[in-house]
Amino acid sequence: MKLLLRNAKYILTLDPQRRILTNGSISIDEGRITDVGKSDDVLARQKGEQFERVIDCSRRLLMPGLINTHAHLHENLVKGLFPDNIDTTTWTLEWAYPYFHTIEPRDEYASALLTSLEMLRSGTTSFIESGVEYMKEALEAVKKVGIRAALSRLAMDRPPLNPPHTWPTDLVDKLYYDSAEKALADQETAIRLCKEEGTDRTIGWVALIGKRTCTKELYVGALELSQRLGVGYHFHMASSLEEAVATEKEVGCWPITFLENIGALGDNAVIAHAVALKDDEIDILRRRGVKISHCPGSALKLAKGMTKIGKFPEMLDAGITVGLGCDGACSSGSMDMVREMYLAATVHGDARMKASTIGAETAVEMATIHGARAMGLDNEIGSLEVGKKADMIAFNLQQISLTPQHDIVSNLVFSSNGQNVDTVLVDGEELVVDGKIVTVDVQEVIEETLIRAPEVARRASLTRDSRWPVS
Repeated sequence: MKLLLRNAKYILTLDPQRRILTNGSISIDEGRITDVGKSDDVLARQKGEQFERVIDCSRRLLMPGLINTHAHLHENLVKGLFPDNIDTTTWTLEWAYPYFHTIEPRDEYASALLTSLEMLRSGTTSFIESGVEYMKEALEAVKKVGIRAALSRLAMDRPPLNPPHTWPTDLVDKLYYDSAEKALADQETAIRLCKEEGTDRTIGWVALIGKRTCTKELYVGALELSQRLGVGYHFHMASSLEEAVATEKEVGCWPITFLENIGALGDNAVIAHAVALKDDEIDILRRRGVKISHCPGSALKLAKGMTKIGKFPEMLDAGITVGLGCDGACSSGSMDMVREMYLAATVHGDARMKASTIGAETAVEMATIHGARAMGLDNEIGSLEVGKKADMIAFNLQQISLTPQHDIVSNLVFSSNGQNVDTVLVDGEELVVDGKIVTVDVQEVIEETLIRAPEVARRASLTRDSRWPVS
């Protein structure tokens, strides 16, 4: 289909020159950008072309779609259920794993559908999943929504020596593999499934839970498998000081150094969190070409110590690709990447008492072109350039929060939110039109979730005690 998005008030191209066009237009053909520039110039170059649809963007800001480099599809069914006053270890072992143990295929599908819709509606056009239980169901949900995704099968093979006494007797058998070989075989099967039953927008990746849940054999084997198949490799690591100290006690060094020592780092690796780093580990990441997914929302909610020990500005200064991630709807509370941009642009400046530490422009780069590099798709997405895929979003500028517009990038990061997005295109296909998702009946998904969520919580025996009385 040939589309013309014309007369946009602003276009943030994110091209190498970082041009911001006023009164700009973009033409699209067969899902790719064929022209971008000032409206008069595009009109002259496209003279005689017949467009099947023309979209007036005179009151809109156009920009590349946001890229969420770390997302948990299956957390949305328990959003708001886990306590918000617990540390990462308690959150993971006493709440998350019992929930993961309870998930059934229909739960995976429902949560993946809801999470994909939440991301899409707030301007995310691509994301990296961190590992699901049921690949087939997650894949079907993502395909139905139409969002671009790197999907993977959850894997870990090293259960804790002293698991919580509240764990069901079969939790270890269900969630942990008894060998790295079996875990890697399932990873390869999941990637094959994604290739055979997916679309051009869905790719299979290798993913591990990471942290202290995997053996050396699984870390190294996962890197080798991903390199052999030519796909990405994603896992959580160095997520908190608590994890770093425990790792040092066990193996004599912090997590990133441990991965370097065993040969488990490659330029296709995307590490989520990376909060606890030593200075020399930044150089390790740079030399190995590792990409980072910075998740400020979940780091703050779980009190990981990001503002005290995080070295994200230093990683950026070293030339490391640092994308942004929302983590899960339960761990961060939101899948809104605009909120993550705001946090990235502000918290590190406050921690260092220097407002320019990251700033709005860099935060937008992290959410777009850095995310594209993390996905290995920076030649295809992340900026609005001729020849790239037409993954883009439009913000409605006729909003109180976005008025006036002295500096549109500042407005976008500090004054906006994902609900200001009113148009979303992936491969040139309109998935959100005038603020409404057109691929899925959203109300039907909401109603199904409201039925399924309490059932899942009951099966997992998870109950949150409210500090305020509910009657």
